[in-house]
Amino acid sequence: MDVVELALDVRILGSELLLSSPNLRALDAIGVADDVVAAGVPISSVQFHTADGTEIANVPTPSVAREGLPPAVGITRHAFYGQLYDAAVAAGAKIAHETTVQEISDADNGVEVRLTDGRVSLYDLVVGADGWASTVRKLRFPKANLPQYAGQCVWRGRVPRNGERPLKEGSLRGYAGANHSAGLITVNDKHSYIFCLVSQPKPDRLDESTFMDTFKGLLEEFGGEAGWARDNLEEGTISLAALHHHVMDKPWHDGRVILIGDAAHTTTPHIGYGAGLAVEDAVVLGEMLGSSEDLAATLDEFVARRYERCKLVVDNSTQISRWQQGLDGEPAQAELTNQTWTALAEPM
Repeated sequence: MDVVELALDVRILGSELLLSSPNLRALDAIGVADDVVAAGVPISSVQFHTADGTEIANVPTPSVAREGLPPAVGITRHAFYGQLYDAAVAAGAKIAHETTVQEISDADNGVEVRLTDGRVSLYDLVVGADGWASTVRKLRFPKANLPQYAGQCVWRGRVPRNGERPLKEGSLRGYAGANHSAGLITVNDKHSYIFCLVSQPKPDRLDESTFMDTFKGLLEEFGGEAGWARDNLEEGTISLAALHHHVMDKPWHDGRVILIGDAAHTTTPHIGYGAGLAVEDAVVLGEMLGSSEDLAATLDEFVARRYERCKLVVDNSTQISRWQQGLDGEPAQAELTNQTWTALAEPM
């Protein structure tokens, strides 16, 4: 199996993650859940606060994974991808960096792929798991419906756990402000990260030298641990991402090419299960291919099995985003979140 990765080093991509119990269940199916848990911080509850830091609710995180695994884990992408990377290499995957797909064409006995490093190879199956701006989707599904801007951006930054007010571990802490919502999560023994969701027109590319001051300004209304985190943001760790949403029309496959993860369904982070859906896709597809006697039928069955579950997360997460933007009437975020997590507890 060949894996092509556009980034220089897959271990340092992106911001931090919350991996919930259904996600850990999927990771357990491929034997990496224990290592992932060991690389992160167990999370047992979600704490809700007003902007000044007053706690108003503490909701236990539901657990559906096997005994011995926590309800959720906070982890850096560096650590999470590192575990998956090592497991893939151990399983025999050959991973090429700074490389992507340039051309895809059908052949009599497979699909021919030309890579940007000049290699041309024949494969039984091409899996496009290359994100919301998927190159595979662009090449193979040129008329597909595309991800749309959701009306919000997310700012993220890292803070140290040591200091005069060390942050708690064991929970995700959410803060509801008059203008924005924010959250804090501990991801290892040295760091936590803070995020802030901002409703705004889609931003142009900004000068990164302004990120620290801009992020601190957005967090100005928050007190408690969120306020402490604002005042202790680490230089060089601030990021800004525009949020998109999308469920590609069926089918997600064409011949021997299939899309999974964000390439097929892009979600905002309000349910906290974008990475979870991608992991589930990969696990389910791998299991189904392992017993497949008819590739076309298997790919049809895969999409039929995954479509409604993925659409549920995307639709409900997008709805919460719209409520935060003052759209669609009276918000019912807690109720919709609980409904979604109840559905995700069902087998993947």
